[in-house]
Amino acid sequence: QCRDAFNIKEDLELRKTEDILDEVDSLVANNRHWEMQVLTHSDYALSVALNETDEPINSDGTEEDEGGGAYIAMIEALHKYGRNFPALRRNIFNAIVSTVSFDSRIAHSYGIYANVRNVRFNEMEYQVPAEAGPACLREIMQTIHSRNLNSWFPIEYRYVKGDDMWLSQFNGRDSASISIHQYYQMDYHEFFSIIEPIFWKYDGRPHWGKLHTLNAKQLANLYPNFKDFQAVRDELDPQGKMLNPHLRSLFGVAG
Repeated sequence: QCRDAFNIKEDLELRKTEDILDEVDSLVANNRHWEMQVLTHSDYALSVALNETDEPINSDGTEEDEGGGAYIAMIEALHKYGRNFPALRRNIFNAIVSTVSFDSRIAHSYGIYANVRNVRFNEMEYQVPAEAGPACLREIMQTIHSRNLNSWFPIEYRYVKGDDMWLSQFNGRDSASISIHQYYQMDYHEFFSIIEPIFWKYDGRPHWGKLHTLNAKQLANLYPNFKDFQAVRDELDPQGKMLNPHLRSLFGVAG
């Protein structure tokens, strides 16, 4: 059931976020995998396109972090010293990123798919219907901008095909996956509490393994087979031995 090993070509491009959103249908249709990382407090996003290729390998992929450490240090400093001057910070950030370019990277598939994550953070991720993705992202970005919210981590934005698994976040619909982050040394509660209701507005479903505030009553309205799952769970584990307090809240099982 396995296929032969293959290589992936990674193309990175920093572009205006609105220009990318205007072309998002084409980017999704014409690439094997596509996502973007939207740079908060700027007008730019990093477009990431991954495609299978027969071109020769030019990278081992596994040990590179694309200068990520220097990038993180730069935007952290810009945020720290420029937060009280949001318009100036935005202009400086735009000027910096507008000059950045990347060489294409070709490596074994596992080298490209695996990403370096060397900065700690807290994360909230929701999946909204694919057609609602751009509007949801725009509202999040506008809220961050208008309220000068205290966060500098990029927002991840990607698409996932629908499936038929009962508790899958993609059950019955193609989805846009949007995740917000907060640097681990910064409190995430206020930032996440302001953004999370935007996800709800667009019928968002939370990532099960990341931070969110929903419980069984709310989740039942988001998953067509949620009550089916509850019935099977109750039949297989009537005493709740496989539950902890968090799962009891998620699945509506009394303690």
